[in-house]
Amino acid sequence: MAETVLRLEAVSKLFGATRAVDRVSLEVERGHVFTLLGPSGCGKTTTLRMIAGLERPDEGRITFGHATIADAERRVFVPPHKRNLGMVFQSYAIWPHMTVFDNVAYPLRLRGLPKREIANRVDRVLALVGIQEFAQRPAPDLSGGQQQRVALSRALVYEPDLLLLDEPFSNLDARLRVQMRVEVRLLQQRLGITVVFVTHDQVEALSMSDRIAVLNRGRLEQVGVPSELYDRPASPFVRDFLGQTIRLPGNVWIRPEDVQVTRRNGTIPSPTSVEGVIDTLLFVGDRYEAHITLTTGEPMLIPLARAGAWSPGDRVLLSWSNDRAQVWPE
Repeated sequence: MAETVLRLEAVSKLFGATRAVDRVSLEVERGHVFTLLGPSGCGKTTTLRMIAGLERPDEGRITFGHATIADAERRVFVPPHKRNLGMVFQSYAIWPHMTVFDNVAYPLRLRGLPKREIANRVDRVLALVGIQEFAQRPAPDLSGGQQQRVALSRALVYEPDLLLLDEPFSNLDARLRVQMRVEVRLLQQRLGITVVFVTHDQVEALSMSDRIAVLNRGRLEQVGVPSELYDRPASPFVRDFLGQTIRLPGNVWIRPEDVQVTRRNGTIPSPTSVEGVIDTLLFVGDRYEAHITLTTGEPMLIPLARAGAWSPGDRVLLSWSNDRAQVWPE
């Protein structure tokens, strides 16, 4: 079994009468990317800030390795600089009056390391993230992706035991977000570092995580591997938050990618199929998003392959396998 390096036990955070985090319990294993996923205001960033030591829990306990770093009942609280955690903020927090080298070197200088060791560590980590040639460039002259790499380098340079990422890709454009997801995941796997990652983006969570915790209004809805949460959601909130769903009369729902679309052409519908008409097609690059209205009146959004030569007005048959459908109560 993998070693648990971080444990939250019934942790809560209150702001006045509001429970921003409500008795959340989690375990993070060494070498994993553990993602806190949920909409704005669900408590994910507050949870991350309690792990970092930027907020004190009002209830519960947090242990890191074999040490207790926060315990509300015993009034134990280890300050952030003694937790050996690296953190990348949503805004990157790059200092504009410093060069790239000085930004990355700053936490090492705070720790009083010798100049030669600082230079070696900074050179090594800048090379690791691919920005070594920008070492003497002023920080404001960098692109968004380069600034993100500087923030990541600064978090990694002192070799933290845990890396915390708070919505690190939200300020990047769509193409760069995809690129940085891949780069950060490859870097994490190469270093074997443990990461706690906060995002509201379902694609980021599903593609980057070993395990995901879905939060809703401060409470934990479900924890599991990405495929488990996607295929076997434990609550309607998880079901609807992770990807799209199709709901049919009788409270049956299914994922759009599990639906096979064929032209009607006189085919007799089966018990696991419904008829519809393509209203419009949206070209999104690798596929079409087909807006289909069933004969029963329900609208559907289904991905279609480009090779199908589909057209608005086509009569279609939507079918699926029984083992891919699930039934939920109202």
